[in-house]
Amino acid sequence: MLGTQLSPTDYWQFKHDEEVPLQLARLSANAIHVDIDPTSLEQGGVASAGGATILADVSSACGALLTKISPSVGGDGAKVVATAKQLSDDPAAMSSNMMWDFEDEKSGGHQISKTLDALRAALPDDVPLVSDVTRIGYTALSLYESHSPNTFIYPVGTTSLGYGLPAAIGAATGFEKKKPVALIVGDGGLQMSIQELATAVEEELPILMINWNDGSYGEIRRNLPDFATVLPKPSFAELCAGYGIKHIQTRDSDGVMEALGSTDVSALLSGEGSGPIMIEVCREWDRGVEPLTDSMEEVKAWPTSVPKVINWR
Repeated sequence: MLGTQLSPTDYWQFKHDEEVPLQLARLSANAIHVDIDPTSLEQGGVASAGGATILADVSSACGALLTKISPSVGGDGAKVVATAKQLSDDPAAMSSNMMWDFEDEKSGGHQISKTLDALRAALPDDVPLVSDVTRIGYTALSLYESHSPNTFIYPVGTTSLGYGLPAAIGAATGFEKKKPVALIVGDGGLQMSIQELATAVEEELPILMINWNDGSYGEIRRNLPDFATVLPKPSFAELCAGYGIKHIQTRDSDGVMEALGSTDVSALLSGEGSGPIMIEVCREWDRGVEPLTDSMEEVKAWPTSVPKVINWR
């Protein structure tokens, strides 16, 4: 486990104090936790479950770990790691882990992954992508390739809805010269800090906003459908017009790809634009899929000596 805080918010589908330690106990001596922060290593619980902890910078530790791993896997540890990453990013695996559909081309998960592909192709390597707490952001944690330091910015371990727009403004103003910044955000999170659009306009910040609009707190809605999770759908086109922001509306990843190639967006991403642009992706809410088999009570009953994978569809 590399650089993870093992935060309760990263395991929201579990009862953290009961079930996360259970999974760590099953890994026992097979678990290695690497982090530069000793507090994260202590709170993670890997050592108390019988695993090993390494206090180090992850990039330095990975080189040493690959050297140690390579002889046991035929001499090419990097290839094994790349294969494992490819398997975990497979649409079926993503559907299992994220619990919504990445396999059907019309599904929200598939459209999200294609949108992230389009963003990766369009954004220069040094342009930061800021993420709010949103389904497209959760997916970006796995699928978006960050090619330079500090070019993927996410509120790790806090799940702070509304973080995205202020963070994008902070990233844009942090450069000596105004530099493009991209933002992925849901309609719910955006409305928590939407007044900051005024700042982006006033400072003429080149922020490209991808607003994934499903009219709800989509991930919460899947678990608590009746708990105030459906939102009124404001007209983001009219809101943008009121602020003087260029607005592009589409319904799928093909439309996002087309918008990214437009004259205005291309100018912004090349550093020649001034002021923010919003690409709004209007989607129906995707409920996703339910757990396929084992309940957590069944998981607790497994013998600790027998490894088992929780199979989520």
